[in-house]
Amino acid sequence: MRRAVFNLEPFDWAVEVCIAIRKLDGGYVLSRLSELGASRKVMLSAADLIDSWSPNKGLTYSNKHTKESIVVVGITSSPAEFQNSLQHELRHLCNDIAMAFKLDWRSEKVAYLVGDINAVIFPFVHDLLCPKCRARQK
Repeated sequence: MRRAVFNLEPFDWAVEVCIAIRKLDGGYVLSRLSELGASRKVMLSAADLIDSWSPNKGLTYSNKHTKESIVVVGITSSPAEFQNSLQHELRHLCNDIAMAFKLDWRSEKVAYLVGDINAVIFPFVHDLLCPKCRARQK
């Protein structure tokens, strides 16, 4: 598992991104969800997802009161699937922040938020997006 932790400055929002999660990392994910105040329903859903973990899956949870989120992406079957899964989960993150701040999802502020998040995590994920880099890891 890889982890990146950062703060989105304009929103003072703490984000933890966990990549390449395997079933054995499930305890950590569930622990973090609990710390963030996830409901029993969310915890059970996450536990089911982790228990049946298959490639190209992920989850995002945000506590809008404490302004904290966790983004989780499991093992993916290809660089394209990694990009798809990551961007899918980052969309949930952006939606959660936009809702918390009552931002119009069509606004420039939200568009910049998407770019800011991707710029922060690029060094952390670039080798999973590059087929040659990814092949060297095997």
